[in-house]
Amino acid sequence: MLKPGQMVPELEFPLLEGGTWSLHGDSSAQLRLISFYRGAFCGFCSRFMQQLNGLHAEFADLGIVLAGVSVDPRDVAKAWVEDKAIDKISVGYGFTRAQIGALGLFASHFSRDGKELYFAEPALWLVKP
Repeated sequence: MLKPGQMVPELEFPLLEGGTWSLHGDSSAQLRLISFYRGAFCGFCSRFMQQLNGLHAEFADLGIVLAGVSVDPRDVAKAWVEDKAIDKISVGYGFTRAQIGALGLFASHFSRDGKELYFAEPALWLVKP
């Protein structure tokens, strides 16, 4: 588990709008707020991301760039973003079990329709790149 003041491991994930989000990718950002959310199935996460989306301008005024990522595959994440009108936050997809473990995020899993779903529990990181 990371503690305040510790160096954050390199973090990258693919973005719905194309390209890759990287912790050190935007040199103009003073800070980055990353929301790790369960996925499209989580009502709490959807409401939180909608609220965060609505606060985008306030964060931008403070020099904070917003991003969110989940384990959802691209098609699920894309449909979710469109349905929930998340249009001001960079949204990533395909966050892996290995990435969750490497970052020390708390994780959960359950089975649905014979498939195991492994995901990060909600977490917010405010990071200086």
